[in-house]
Amino acid sequence: MEAGQTLGGPEVAQALDQYYGTKDLLLTLWELAAGDPKQFRERYRRYMTLEAAAVSLWHFGVSTVHGLVQTEEYAHAVLAVGGAKGDELTRQVQARIGRRELLVGEDAPPFRTILSEAVLRTSLADTAQ
Repeated sequence: MEAGQTLGGPEVAQALDQYYGTKDLLLTLWELAAGDPKQFRERYRRYMTLEAAAVSLWHFGVSTVHGLVQTEEYAHAVLAVGGAKGDELTRQVQARIGRRELLVGEDAPPFRTILSEAVLRTSLADTAQ
């Protein structure tokens, strides 16, 4: 699971929920990740709709830089690691970069992020090759 090779099972997510006191949040995320990819994309669209209407945005980055402030190269690397390829990868990168417009202009919501040092030190490249 730590290497991103498997999602593990629902019992792992439930155990982590219990340990961290996060109720069923991790289990819900596991169900989204393990379920139908189209359903996940639809839920992500809902997130982007809410993000666009937000009056302020706060982010705590434990493993990656927030999509709104990613460079095109970083977004490409993150999405490629996630399995996107070819034209789909290009579309996803452009969609992510296009979201930056949310932070431009007089009506832009305040955006704050706190990044774990690991975000800055962890390479996105596959070092096993």
